[in-house]
Amino acid sequence: MAQVDLNDAEKLQLLQGVPMFSVLERDEMELLASACEVVTFLEGEEAMRSGESSQGMHVLASGSAKRLISHEVGVLSAGDSIGDCEMLKGMPFQETVEAFGGPMTTLHVEALAFRAMGFHKKVNALQKKKGLKRRDASLTAAGRRASSAGYSSIAFLDDDFAMIADAISCNQNIREVLNLTPEQISYCAREAYRKEFAADENVFDKGDNGHRFYIVISGLFEVRNSDIVTTAGTSGTGVILRPSDTFGELALLYNAPRSATVTCVRAGAVWVLSRTTFRNCKQKQMQGRILEYSELIRTVDVFEQRGAQMSSICNALEERAFVRGEMPVQQGMPMDCFYVVFEGMCQSIRDGKVEGELVKGAFLGEQSLLREEVAPVSLRVASDKCTILRLDRASFSAVLHSESDMSLRLPLARLSSVSRELHRGDLQRQGVLGAGSFGMVTLERHAPSQALYALKAISKDHIIRDNLKGMVLNEKLCQGLLDSDFVVRLVATYRDDAHVYLLLEPCFGGELFDAFQERELFGKEAHAKFYAACAALGLEHMHSRRIIYRDLKLENCLLTLTGYLKLTDFGISKVCVGKTYTMCGTADYFAPEMLRQTGHNRGVDWWALGVMLYMMMTGRAPFEAFDTMRVYRKIIKGFAKVTFPDDLPEHCVGMIRGLCQRNPEDRLTMGSLGIQNYKDHPWYRTFGWQSLEAFCLQAPYVPELTEEAIVQKAQMRDVEPFPEVPMPTPEGDGLVDEDVSWDESFDMDLFA
Repeated sequence: MAQVDLNDAEKLQLLQGVPMFSVLERDEMELLASACEVVTFLEGEEAMRSGESSQGMHVLASGSAKRLISHEVGVLSAGDSIGDCEMLKGMPFQETVEAFGGPMTTLHVEALAFRAMGFHKKVNALQKKKGLKRRDASLTAAGRRASSAGYSSIAFLDDDFAMIADAISCNQNIREVLNLTPEQISYCAREAYRKEFAADENVFDKGDNGHRFYIVISGLFEVRNSDIVTTAGTSGTGVILRPSDTFGELALLYNAPRSATVTCVRAGAVWVLSRTTFRNCKQKQMQGRILEYSELIRTVDVFEQRGAQMSSICNALEERAFVRGEMPVQQGMPMDCFYVVFEGMCQSIRDGKVEGELVKGAFLGEQSLLREEVAPVSLRVASDKCTILRLDRASFSAVLHSESDMSLRLPLARLSSVSRELHRGDLQRQGVLGAGSFGMVTLERHAPSQALYALKAISKDHIIRDNLKGMVLNEKLCQGLLDSDFVVRLVATYRDDAHVYLLLEPCFGGELFDAFQERELFGKEAHAKFYAACAALGLEHMHSRRIIYRDLKLENCLLTLTGYLKLTDFGISKVCVGKTYTMCGTADYFAPEMLRQTGHNRGVDWWALGVMLYMMMTGRAPFEAFDTMRVYRKIIKGFAKVTFPDDLPEHCVGMIRGLCQRNPEDRLTMGSLGIQNYKDHPWYRTFGWQSLEAFCLQAPYVPELTEEAIVQKAQMRDVEPFPEVPMPTPEGDGLVDEDVSWDESFDMDLFA
């Protein structure tokens, strides 16, 4: 669901429907409305928690809410208010309220702002004047209030806070993977809420989507049918969780299916921390860093009139770390970046002579953001360490416009080699290439040209049921922006009542992963070098279009009949300038910054290429472990702890380490020369890059297939769908549209 944005008039209308605010004058209501925040909750996410101190109230703008005491006691809809009584009295919430039946958007009235404006006095005076006695309920539903008699609120004590903070700190997975600061741990502890469980009640079932992390307060809980490891002991069925044990921390990272069922075997209680709370915690950290950047550059002339874009500009800044003696900028070289010293000191050198020193806030290259220039001076690091922020001209140009218009601003290379009249009615089905729970991929022949294509049909029921609209639309957008011989091209799109369709250029050689397994190619240097080079050129093209791939792996590399590699599957790719924050992809290929959720950019793709190269050369993943969180803990430590086979060529090891530096800005291809650093690496010293790009270089393996054999195989294939392997899907990315006409863009418009 798209983030709902309410204007001032809509906020005012919602507040006017709350009886408590009837005493306020219009100008007071307008002031209050301007201080309110629009908040969206996912289904099952709590807007308020029983026993939690009141921080304010909510007025439902859209969606529904379910109110709970020990069980469900009512459903609320748009216009209803929650938490007004608690906000007025300064008391803990008396019941839990969660989004029900889908996402819910509310207008949040902050208690501190309400009191700072003095409005609580007017409302209290009205209550006394009318002699009203409010019940302890806090929810307005259809004009009536339900009694909460017999329900006792749960106070949040200092000992509780200490227990929660200690449990978070002691969880090895959280400590090593998420690396929370003491301030972040305190924030999370304050946001935790308590939940009771009866004996034989399940906390969650195996296969459920995970959203929450749990700390046992009392009672006993058992892990059943599991391969996970908890803080209570080893993995496997029958692990007992006792007070202070924790479980479910993977849910803080992304929406992954639970790998076990956890059951309460002796009545007890847990503290609960939601992924939303964790993300808010991490976002506050990044907002602080962006604010610091903003304070540093806001006085630069070229940024002074860019107030509306300042946050996006700061998000596009890249940090580069240097040591004493290094030269971030060299006089006379082409310059398309703006540089500002963030930490440390540099010397300004002109014609070999030191002109001055640059400390924090000093900058160079302001005009290079507007036009082509050469560096007027050199910069040499004069401190032990120095951090410099860099913004390139293309990124600056991109953020001057709204991100919603991104696709229109990127250089769109249309597919001139494909007919503009490629209608679905001209396609003749030859057979099935593959099938899954999403639908199937069929082999189609275009009757007028006799060319073969792959038609990917995606079930609308599957898309709607699994909330994949954004993912599918995002795949169409990103693939439609790409035009490279090293990326699978999108030729056309269609739709009907049951499916949306992507017509793709075919890659009949199959997945690279299958080729390596079936042909025993692991460890063969010539093959790894060739395929890594193809993948690097595909990534370079994506990055030139400001697209982060985020799903590079052997399975997403397809081979053509000539043996060349093309990248495919763009469902979690993203058009992005600067950094984005959604965790998605495949576990073995995650970069450290993806796990830390501190924001990531195109650097994650180069890390993934290094991981893929390691796999091609060794036949195994670099971070193998028995469970997912152990894999993540190894990834955080980086390649410094990874062992390489003794017979692996030295330059190949150097290439992998260069791509997989822990700091993304230090990776081989992230410097000003970009992919040229990759091409110039000693491992590729005798490689024919020009021949590769001209498709003149002989591939090390050419599939022994003919077009006729491919058609025959497709005609014989069993079309029974096979189950998909669940994977984490990005939340918040993509173009999500709740309108029933969300698929209109799949009418054949690619060449209009």
